[in-house]
Amino acid sequence: MNNFYKEHIQFLRAIAVILVFLYHLKVPYFYKGYLGVDIFFVISGYVITKQLLTKYFSENKIDLKSFYINRLKRLFPALVVVCLSTYFLFQFFGPSSLTPTKQTIFSILGISNIYFLIRNKNYFDNIFDDPLGHTWSLGLEEQTYLVYPLLLILVYHFLKKNSVFYIILTLGIFSFITYFLLSKSNSNLVFYLPIFRFWEFAAGACIFIYFKNITYRKDYIFFVIFIIINLFLIFLDVEYIYYNIIVVFLTSSLIIFSTSSKLFINKFFIYIGNISYSIYLVHLPVIYFLDIYFFGYTKIFLSILTTIVLSIILYEIIEKKFRYIKFKDKIFKFLIFGFLFLIIFFIYIKLFNNDLRQNIRAFILEKNYLEKNYNWKTRTLANYMVNNKLFYEYCRKNAPKKYSLNEYGLKNECLKSDKSDKETIFYLEGNSLTAQFAHTIDQVDSIKNAYYKLNHFYKISHDEVNYLAKQFNELVYVTEINTDEYFGLSKIDAIRQAKEKFNSNVKILLLFSNPRDIKNYPLKCMVQKRSCEIDTHKDKKNRKLDNLLNEIDELIVKDSDIYFYNSYKHLCSINKCFSYNAEKNFLMLRDSNHLSIEAAESLVPSLKKFVNENILID
Repeated sequence: MNNFYKEHIQFLRAIAVILVFLYHLKVPYFYKGYLGVDIFFVISGYVITKQLLTKYFSENKIDLKSFYINRLKRLFPALVVVCLSTYFLFQFFGPSSLTPTKQTIFSILGISNIYFLIRNKNYFDNIFDDPLGHTWSLGLEEQTYLVYPLLLILVYHFLKKNSVFYIILTLGIFSFITYFLLSKSNSNLVFYLPIFRFWEFAAGACIFIYFKNITYRKDYIFFVIFIIINLFLIFLDVEYIYYNIIVVFLTSSLIIFSTSSKLFINKFFIYIGNISYSIYLVHLPVIYFLDIYFFGYTKIFLSILTTIVLSIILYEIIEKKFRYIKFKDKIFKFLIFGFLFLIIFFIYIKLFNNDLRQNIRAFILEKNYLEKNYNWKTRTLANYMVNNKLFYEYCRKNAPKKYSLNEYGLKNECLKSDKSDKETIFYLEGNSLTAQFAHTIDQVDSIKNAYYKLNHFYKISHDEVNYLAKQFNELVYVTEINTDEYFGLSKIDAIRQAKEKFNSNVKILLLFSNPRDIKNYPLKCMVQKRSCEIDTHKDKKNRKLDNLLNEIDELIVKDSDIYFYNSYKHLCSINKCFSYNAEKNFLMLRDSNHLSIEAAESLVPSLKKFVNENILID
């Protein structure tokens, strides 16, 4: 690659990594910055094809060993340093309730895209919650690098030399067609697997093969295309797949119509292009950690500054050094030995020394900043307690803990029972939005008998409820109600149907949906010690809660056996509602829509009063 084209490619790399960086920073006008990854795919196709074929034309062979070693030295050292550094930093400064062990292992092995696919993690949902979520694209490229040289060798060995362009073009077209056809029905599959993204790589490859002896230096065309890309990123609103097509076409055009303009080809962009791999590796872990502790422009400034400084260090000390290091060198052997030692150590404590593992875990937990300063696990996890046991460990369908059944076929671990009291039993059933109230009900001392059960999709256990109702004088069926719909069925319609199927001595207690905060992240508000307010008027309007309240009122008027407890009203005053209140250090939501333990407990007095005055009447 001549120096001019090398600088040209480095400029495109700089633009690609800047787009991705600003997208992950959530900077306005860069909502489509994720397309920088597609620019990288096209560039990779161009550069790798140029490297392989230039070597082939000069030596009449493709040296697989040399290619793989160079790729390994180019990508692996910096990747290992970032992944391991992120993992160890996570132990002491990340959420103590999470440990990215699997993500780290799969990222280092270059198969994190497969991991995210198997775990069914959508990129756009996962990328902001996983400091190594961006390594999927590296895995995809590395897998392509493994197969692509073999393809070229097969073509040159068994077919005519000039057929390589048509083979790659044909495979690229096939890849694009399958990508296009499956993009809606299997979006994660086509997003994460290299076979479906090969068309982007093939675009760069075909550009090199077809235009290798032609040089276009049209500054004005390059400038126009560059402006079109920016306008397209800001204003165009189409489906994701069309963004892919457009950005691949425009990137290919930028490679073909190169420029010598100092506006683009200057020292700044070239250096950013040089360190683009380091920037790509470093930026997301930096954003992830800083996003926990800082917000607004402070977070953006610190993220940019920290990323640039760390990327330069990583580039100068790791990337540049290891590109030219030999496997026989002592430092390389030492690092390989150190890496293997870590793997063996982790396997040892995982499989053979659980005591050591627990001691290490306890030490880390004690030193973890969030745990030490914010009691993180207790305040943020769904540790809803029932019958002195964790709700989710026993009271869901595929419970991880062993449980026992009583004479009624109920799980003893999910049963609050006073055998001397056969008057009333509360039967709480629903999804996670109902489960959060189990903790509240369990602490209402006037409720002597209760059973807690997790069921999804408005599935109501009619037979079990009716059977249990025969064992008590009265059964109160308890569930949370909101405006969400499952399979076209609203919760209130499910309640109407259930009422018709229930025995006559079954009453229903509806617990109103709690506030939701889709604007803020309450746990980060807690760490940053700032109040995060919910616009209750907007929340109710967007979720149509006022309409639901009207429907509930009508239902209550018609049926005196249906009761309604308005938890929303008890959690929020008339004018203000906080997902986290810094002044009172009160965390209401542990995520966008689930109550924290302390919020669930705060409802105990009001729920007790409501139950005693309306249901448990002597």
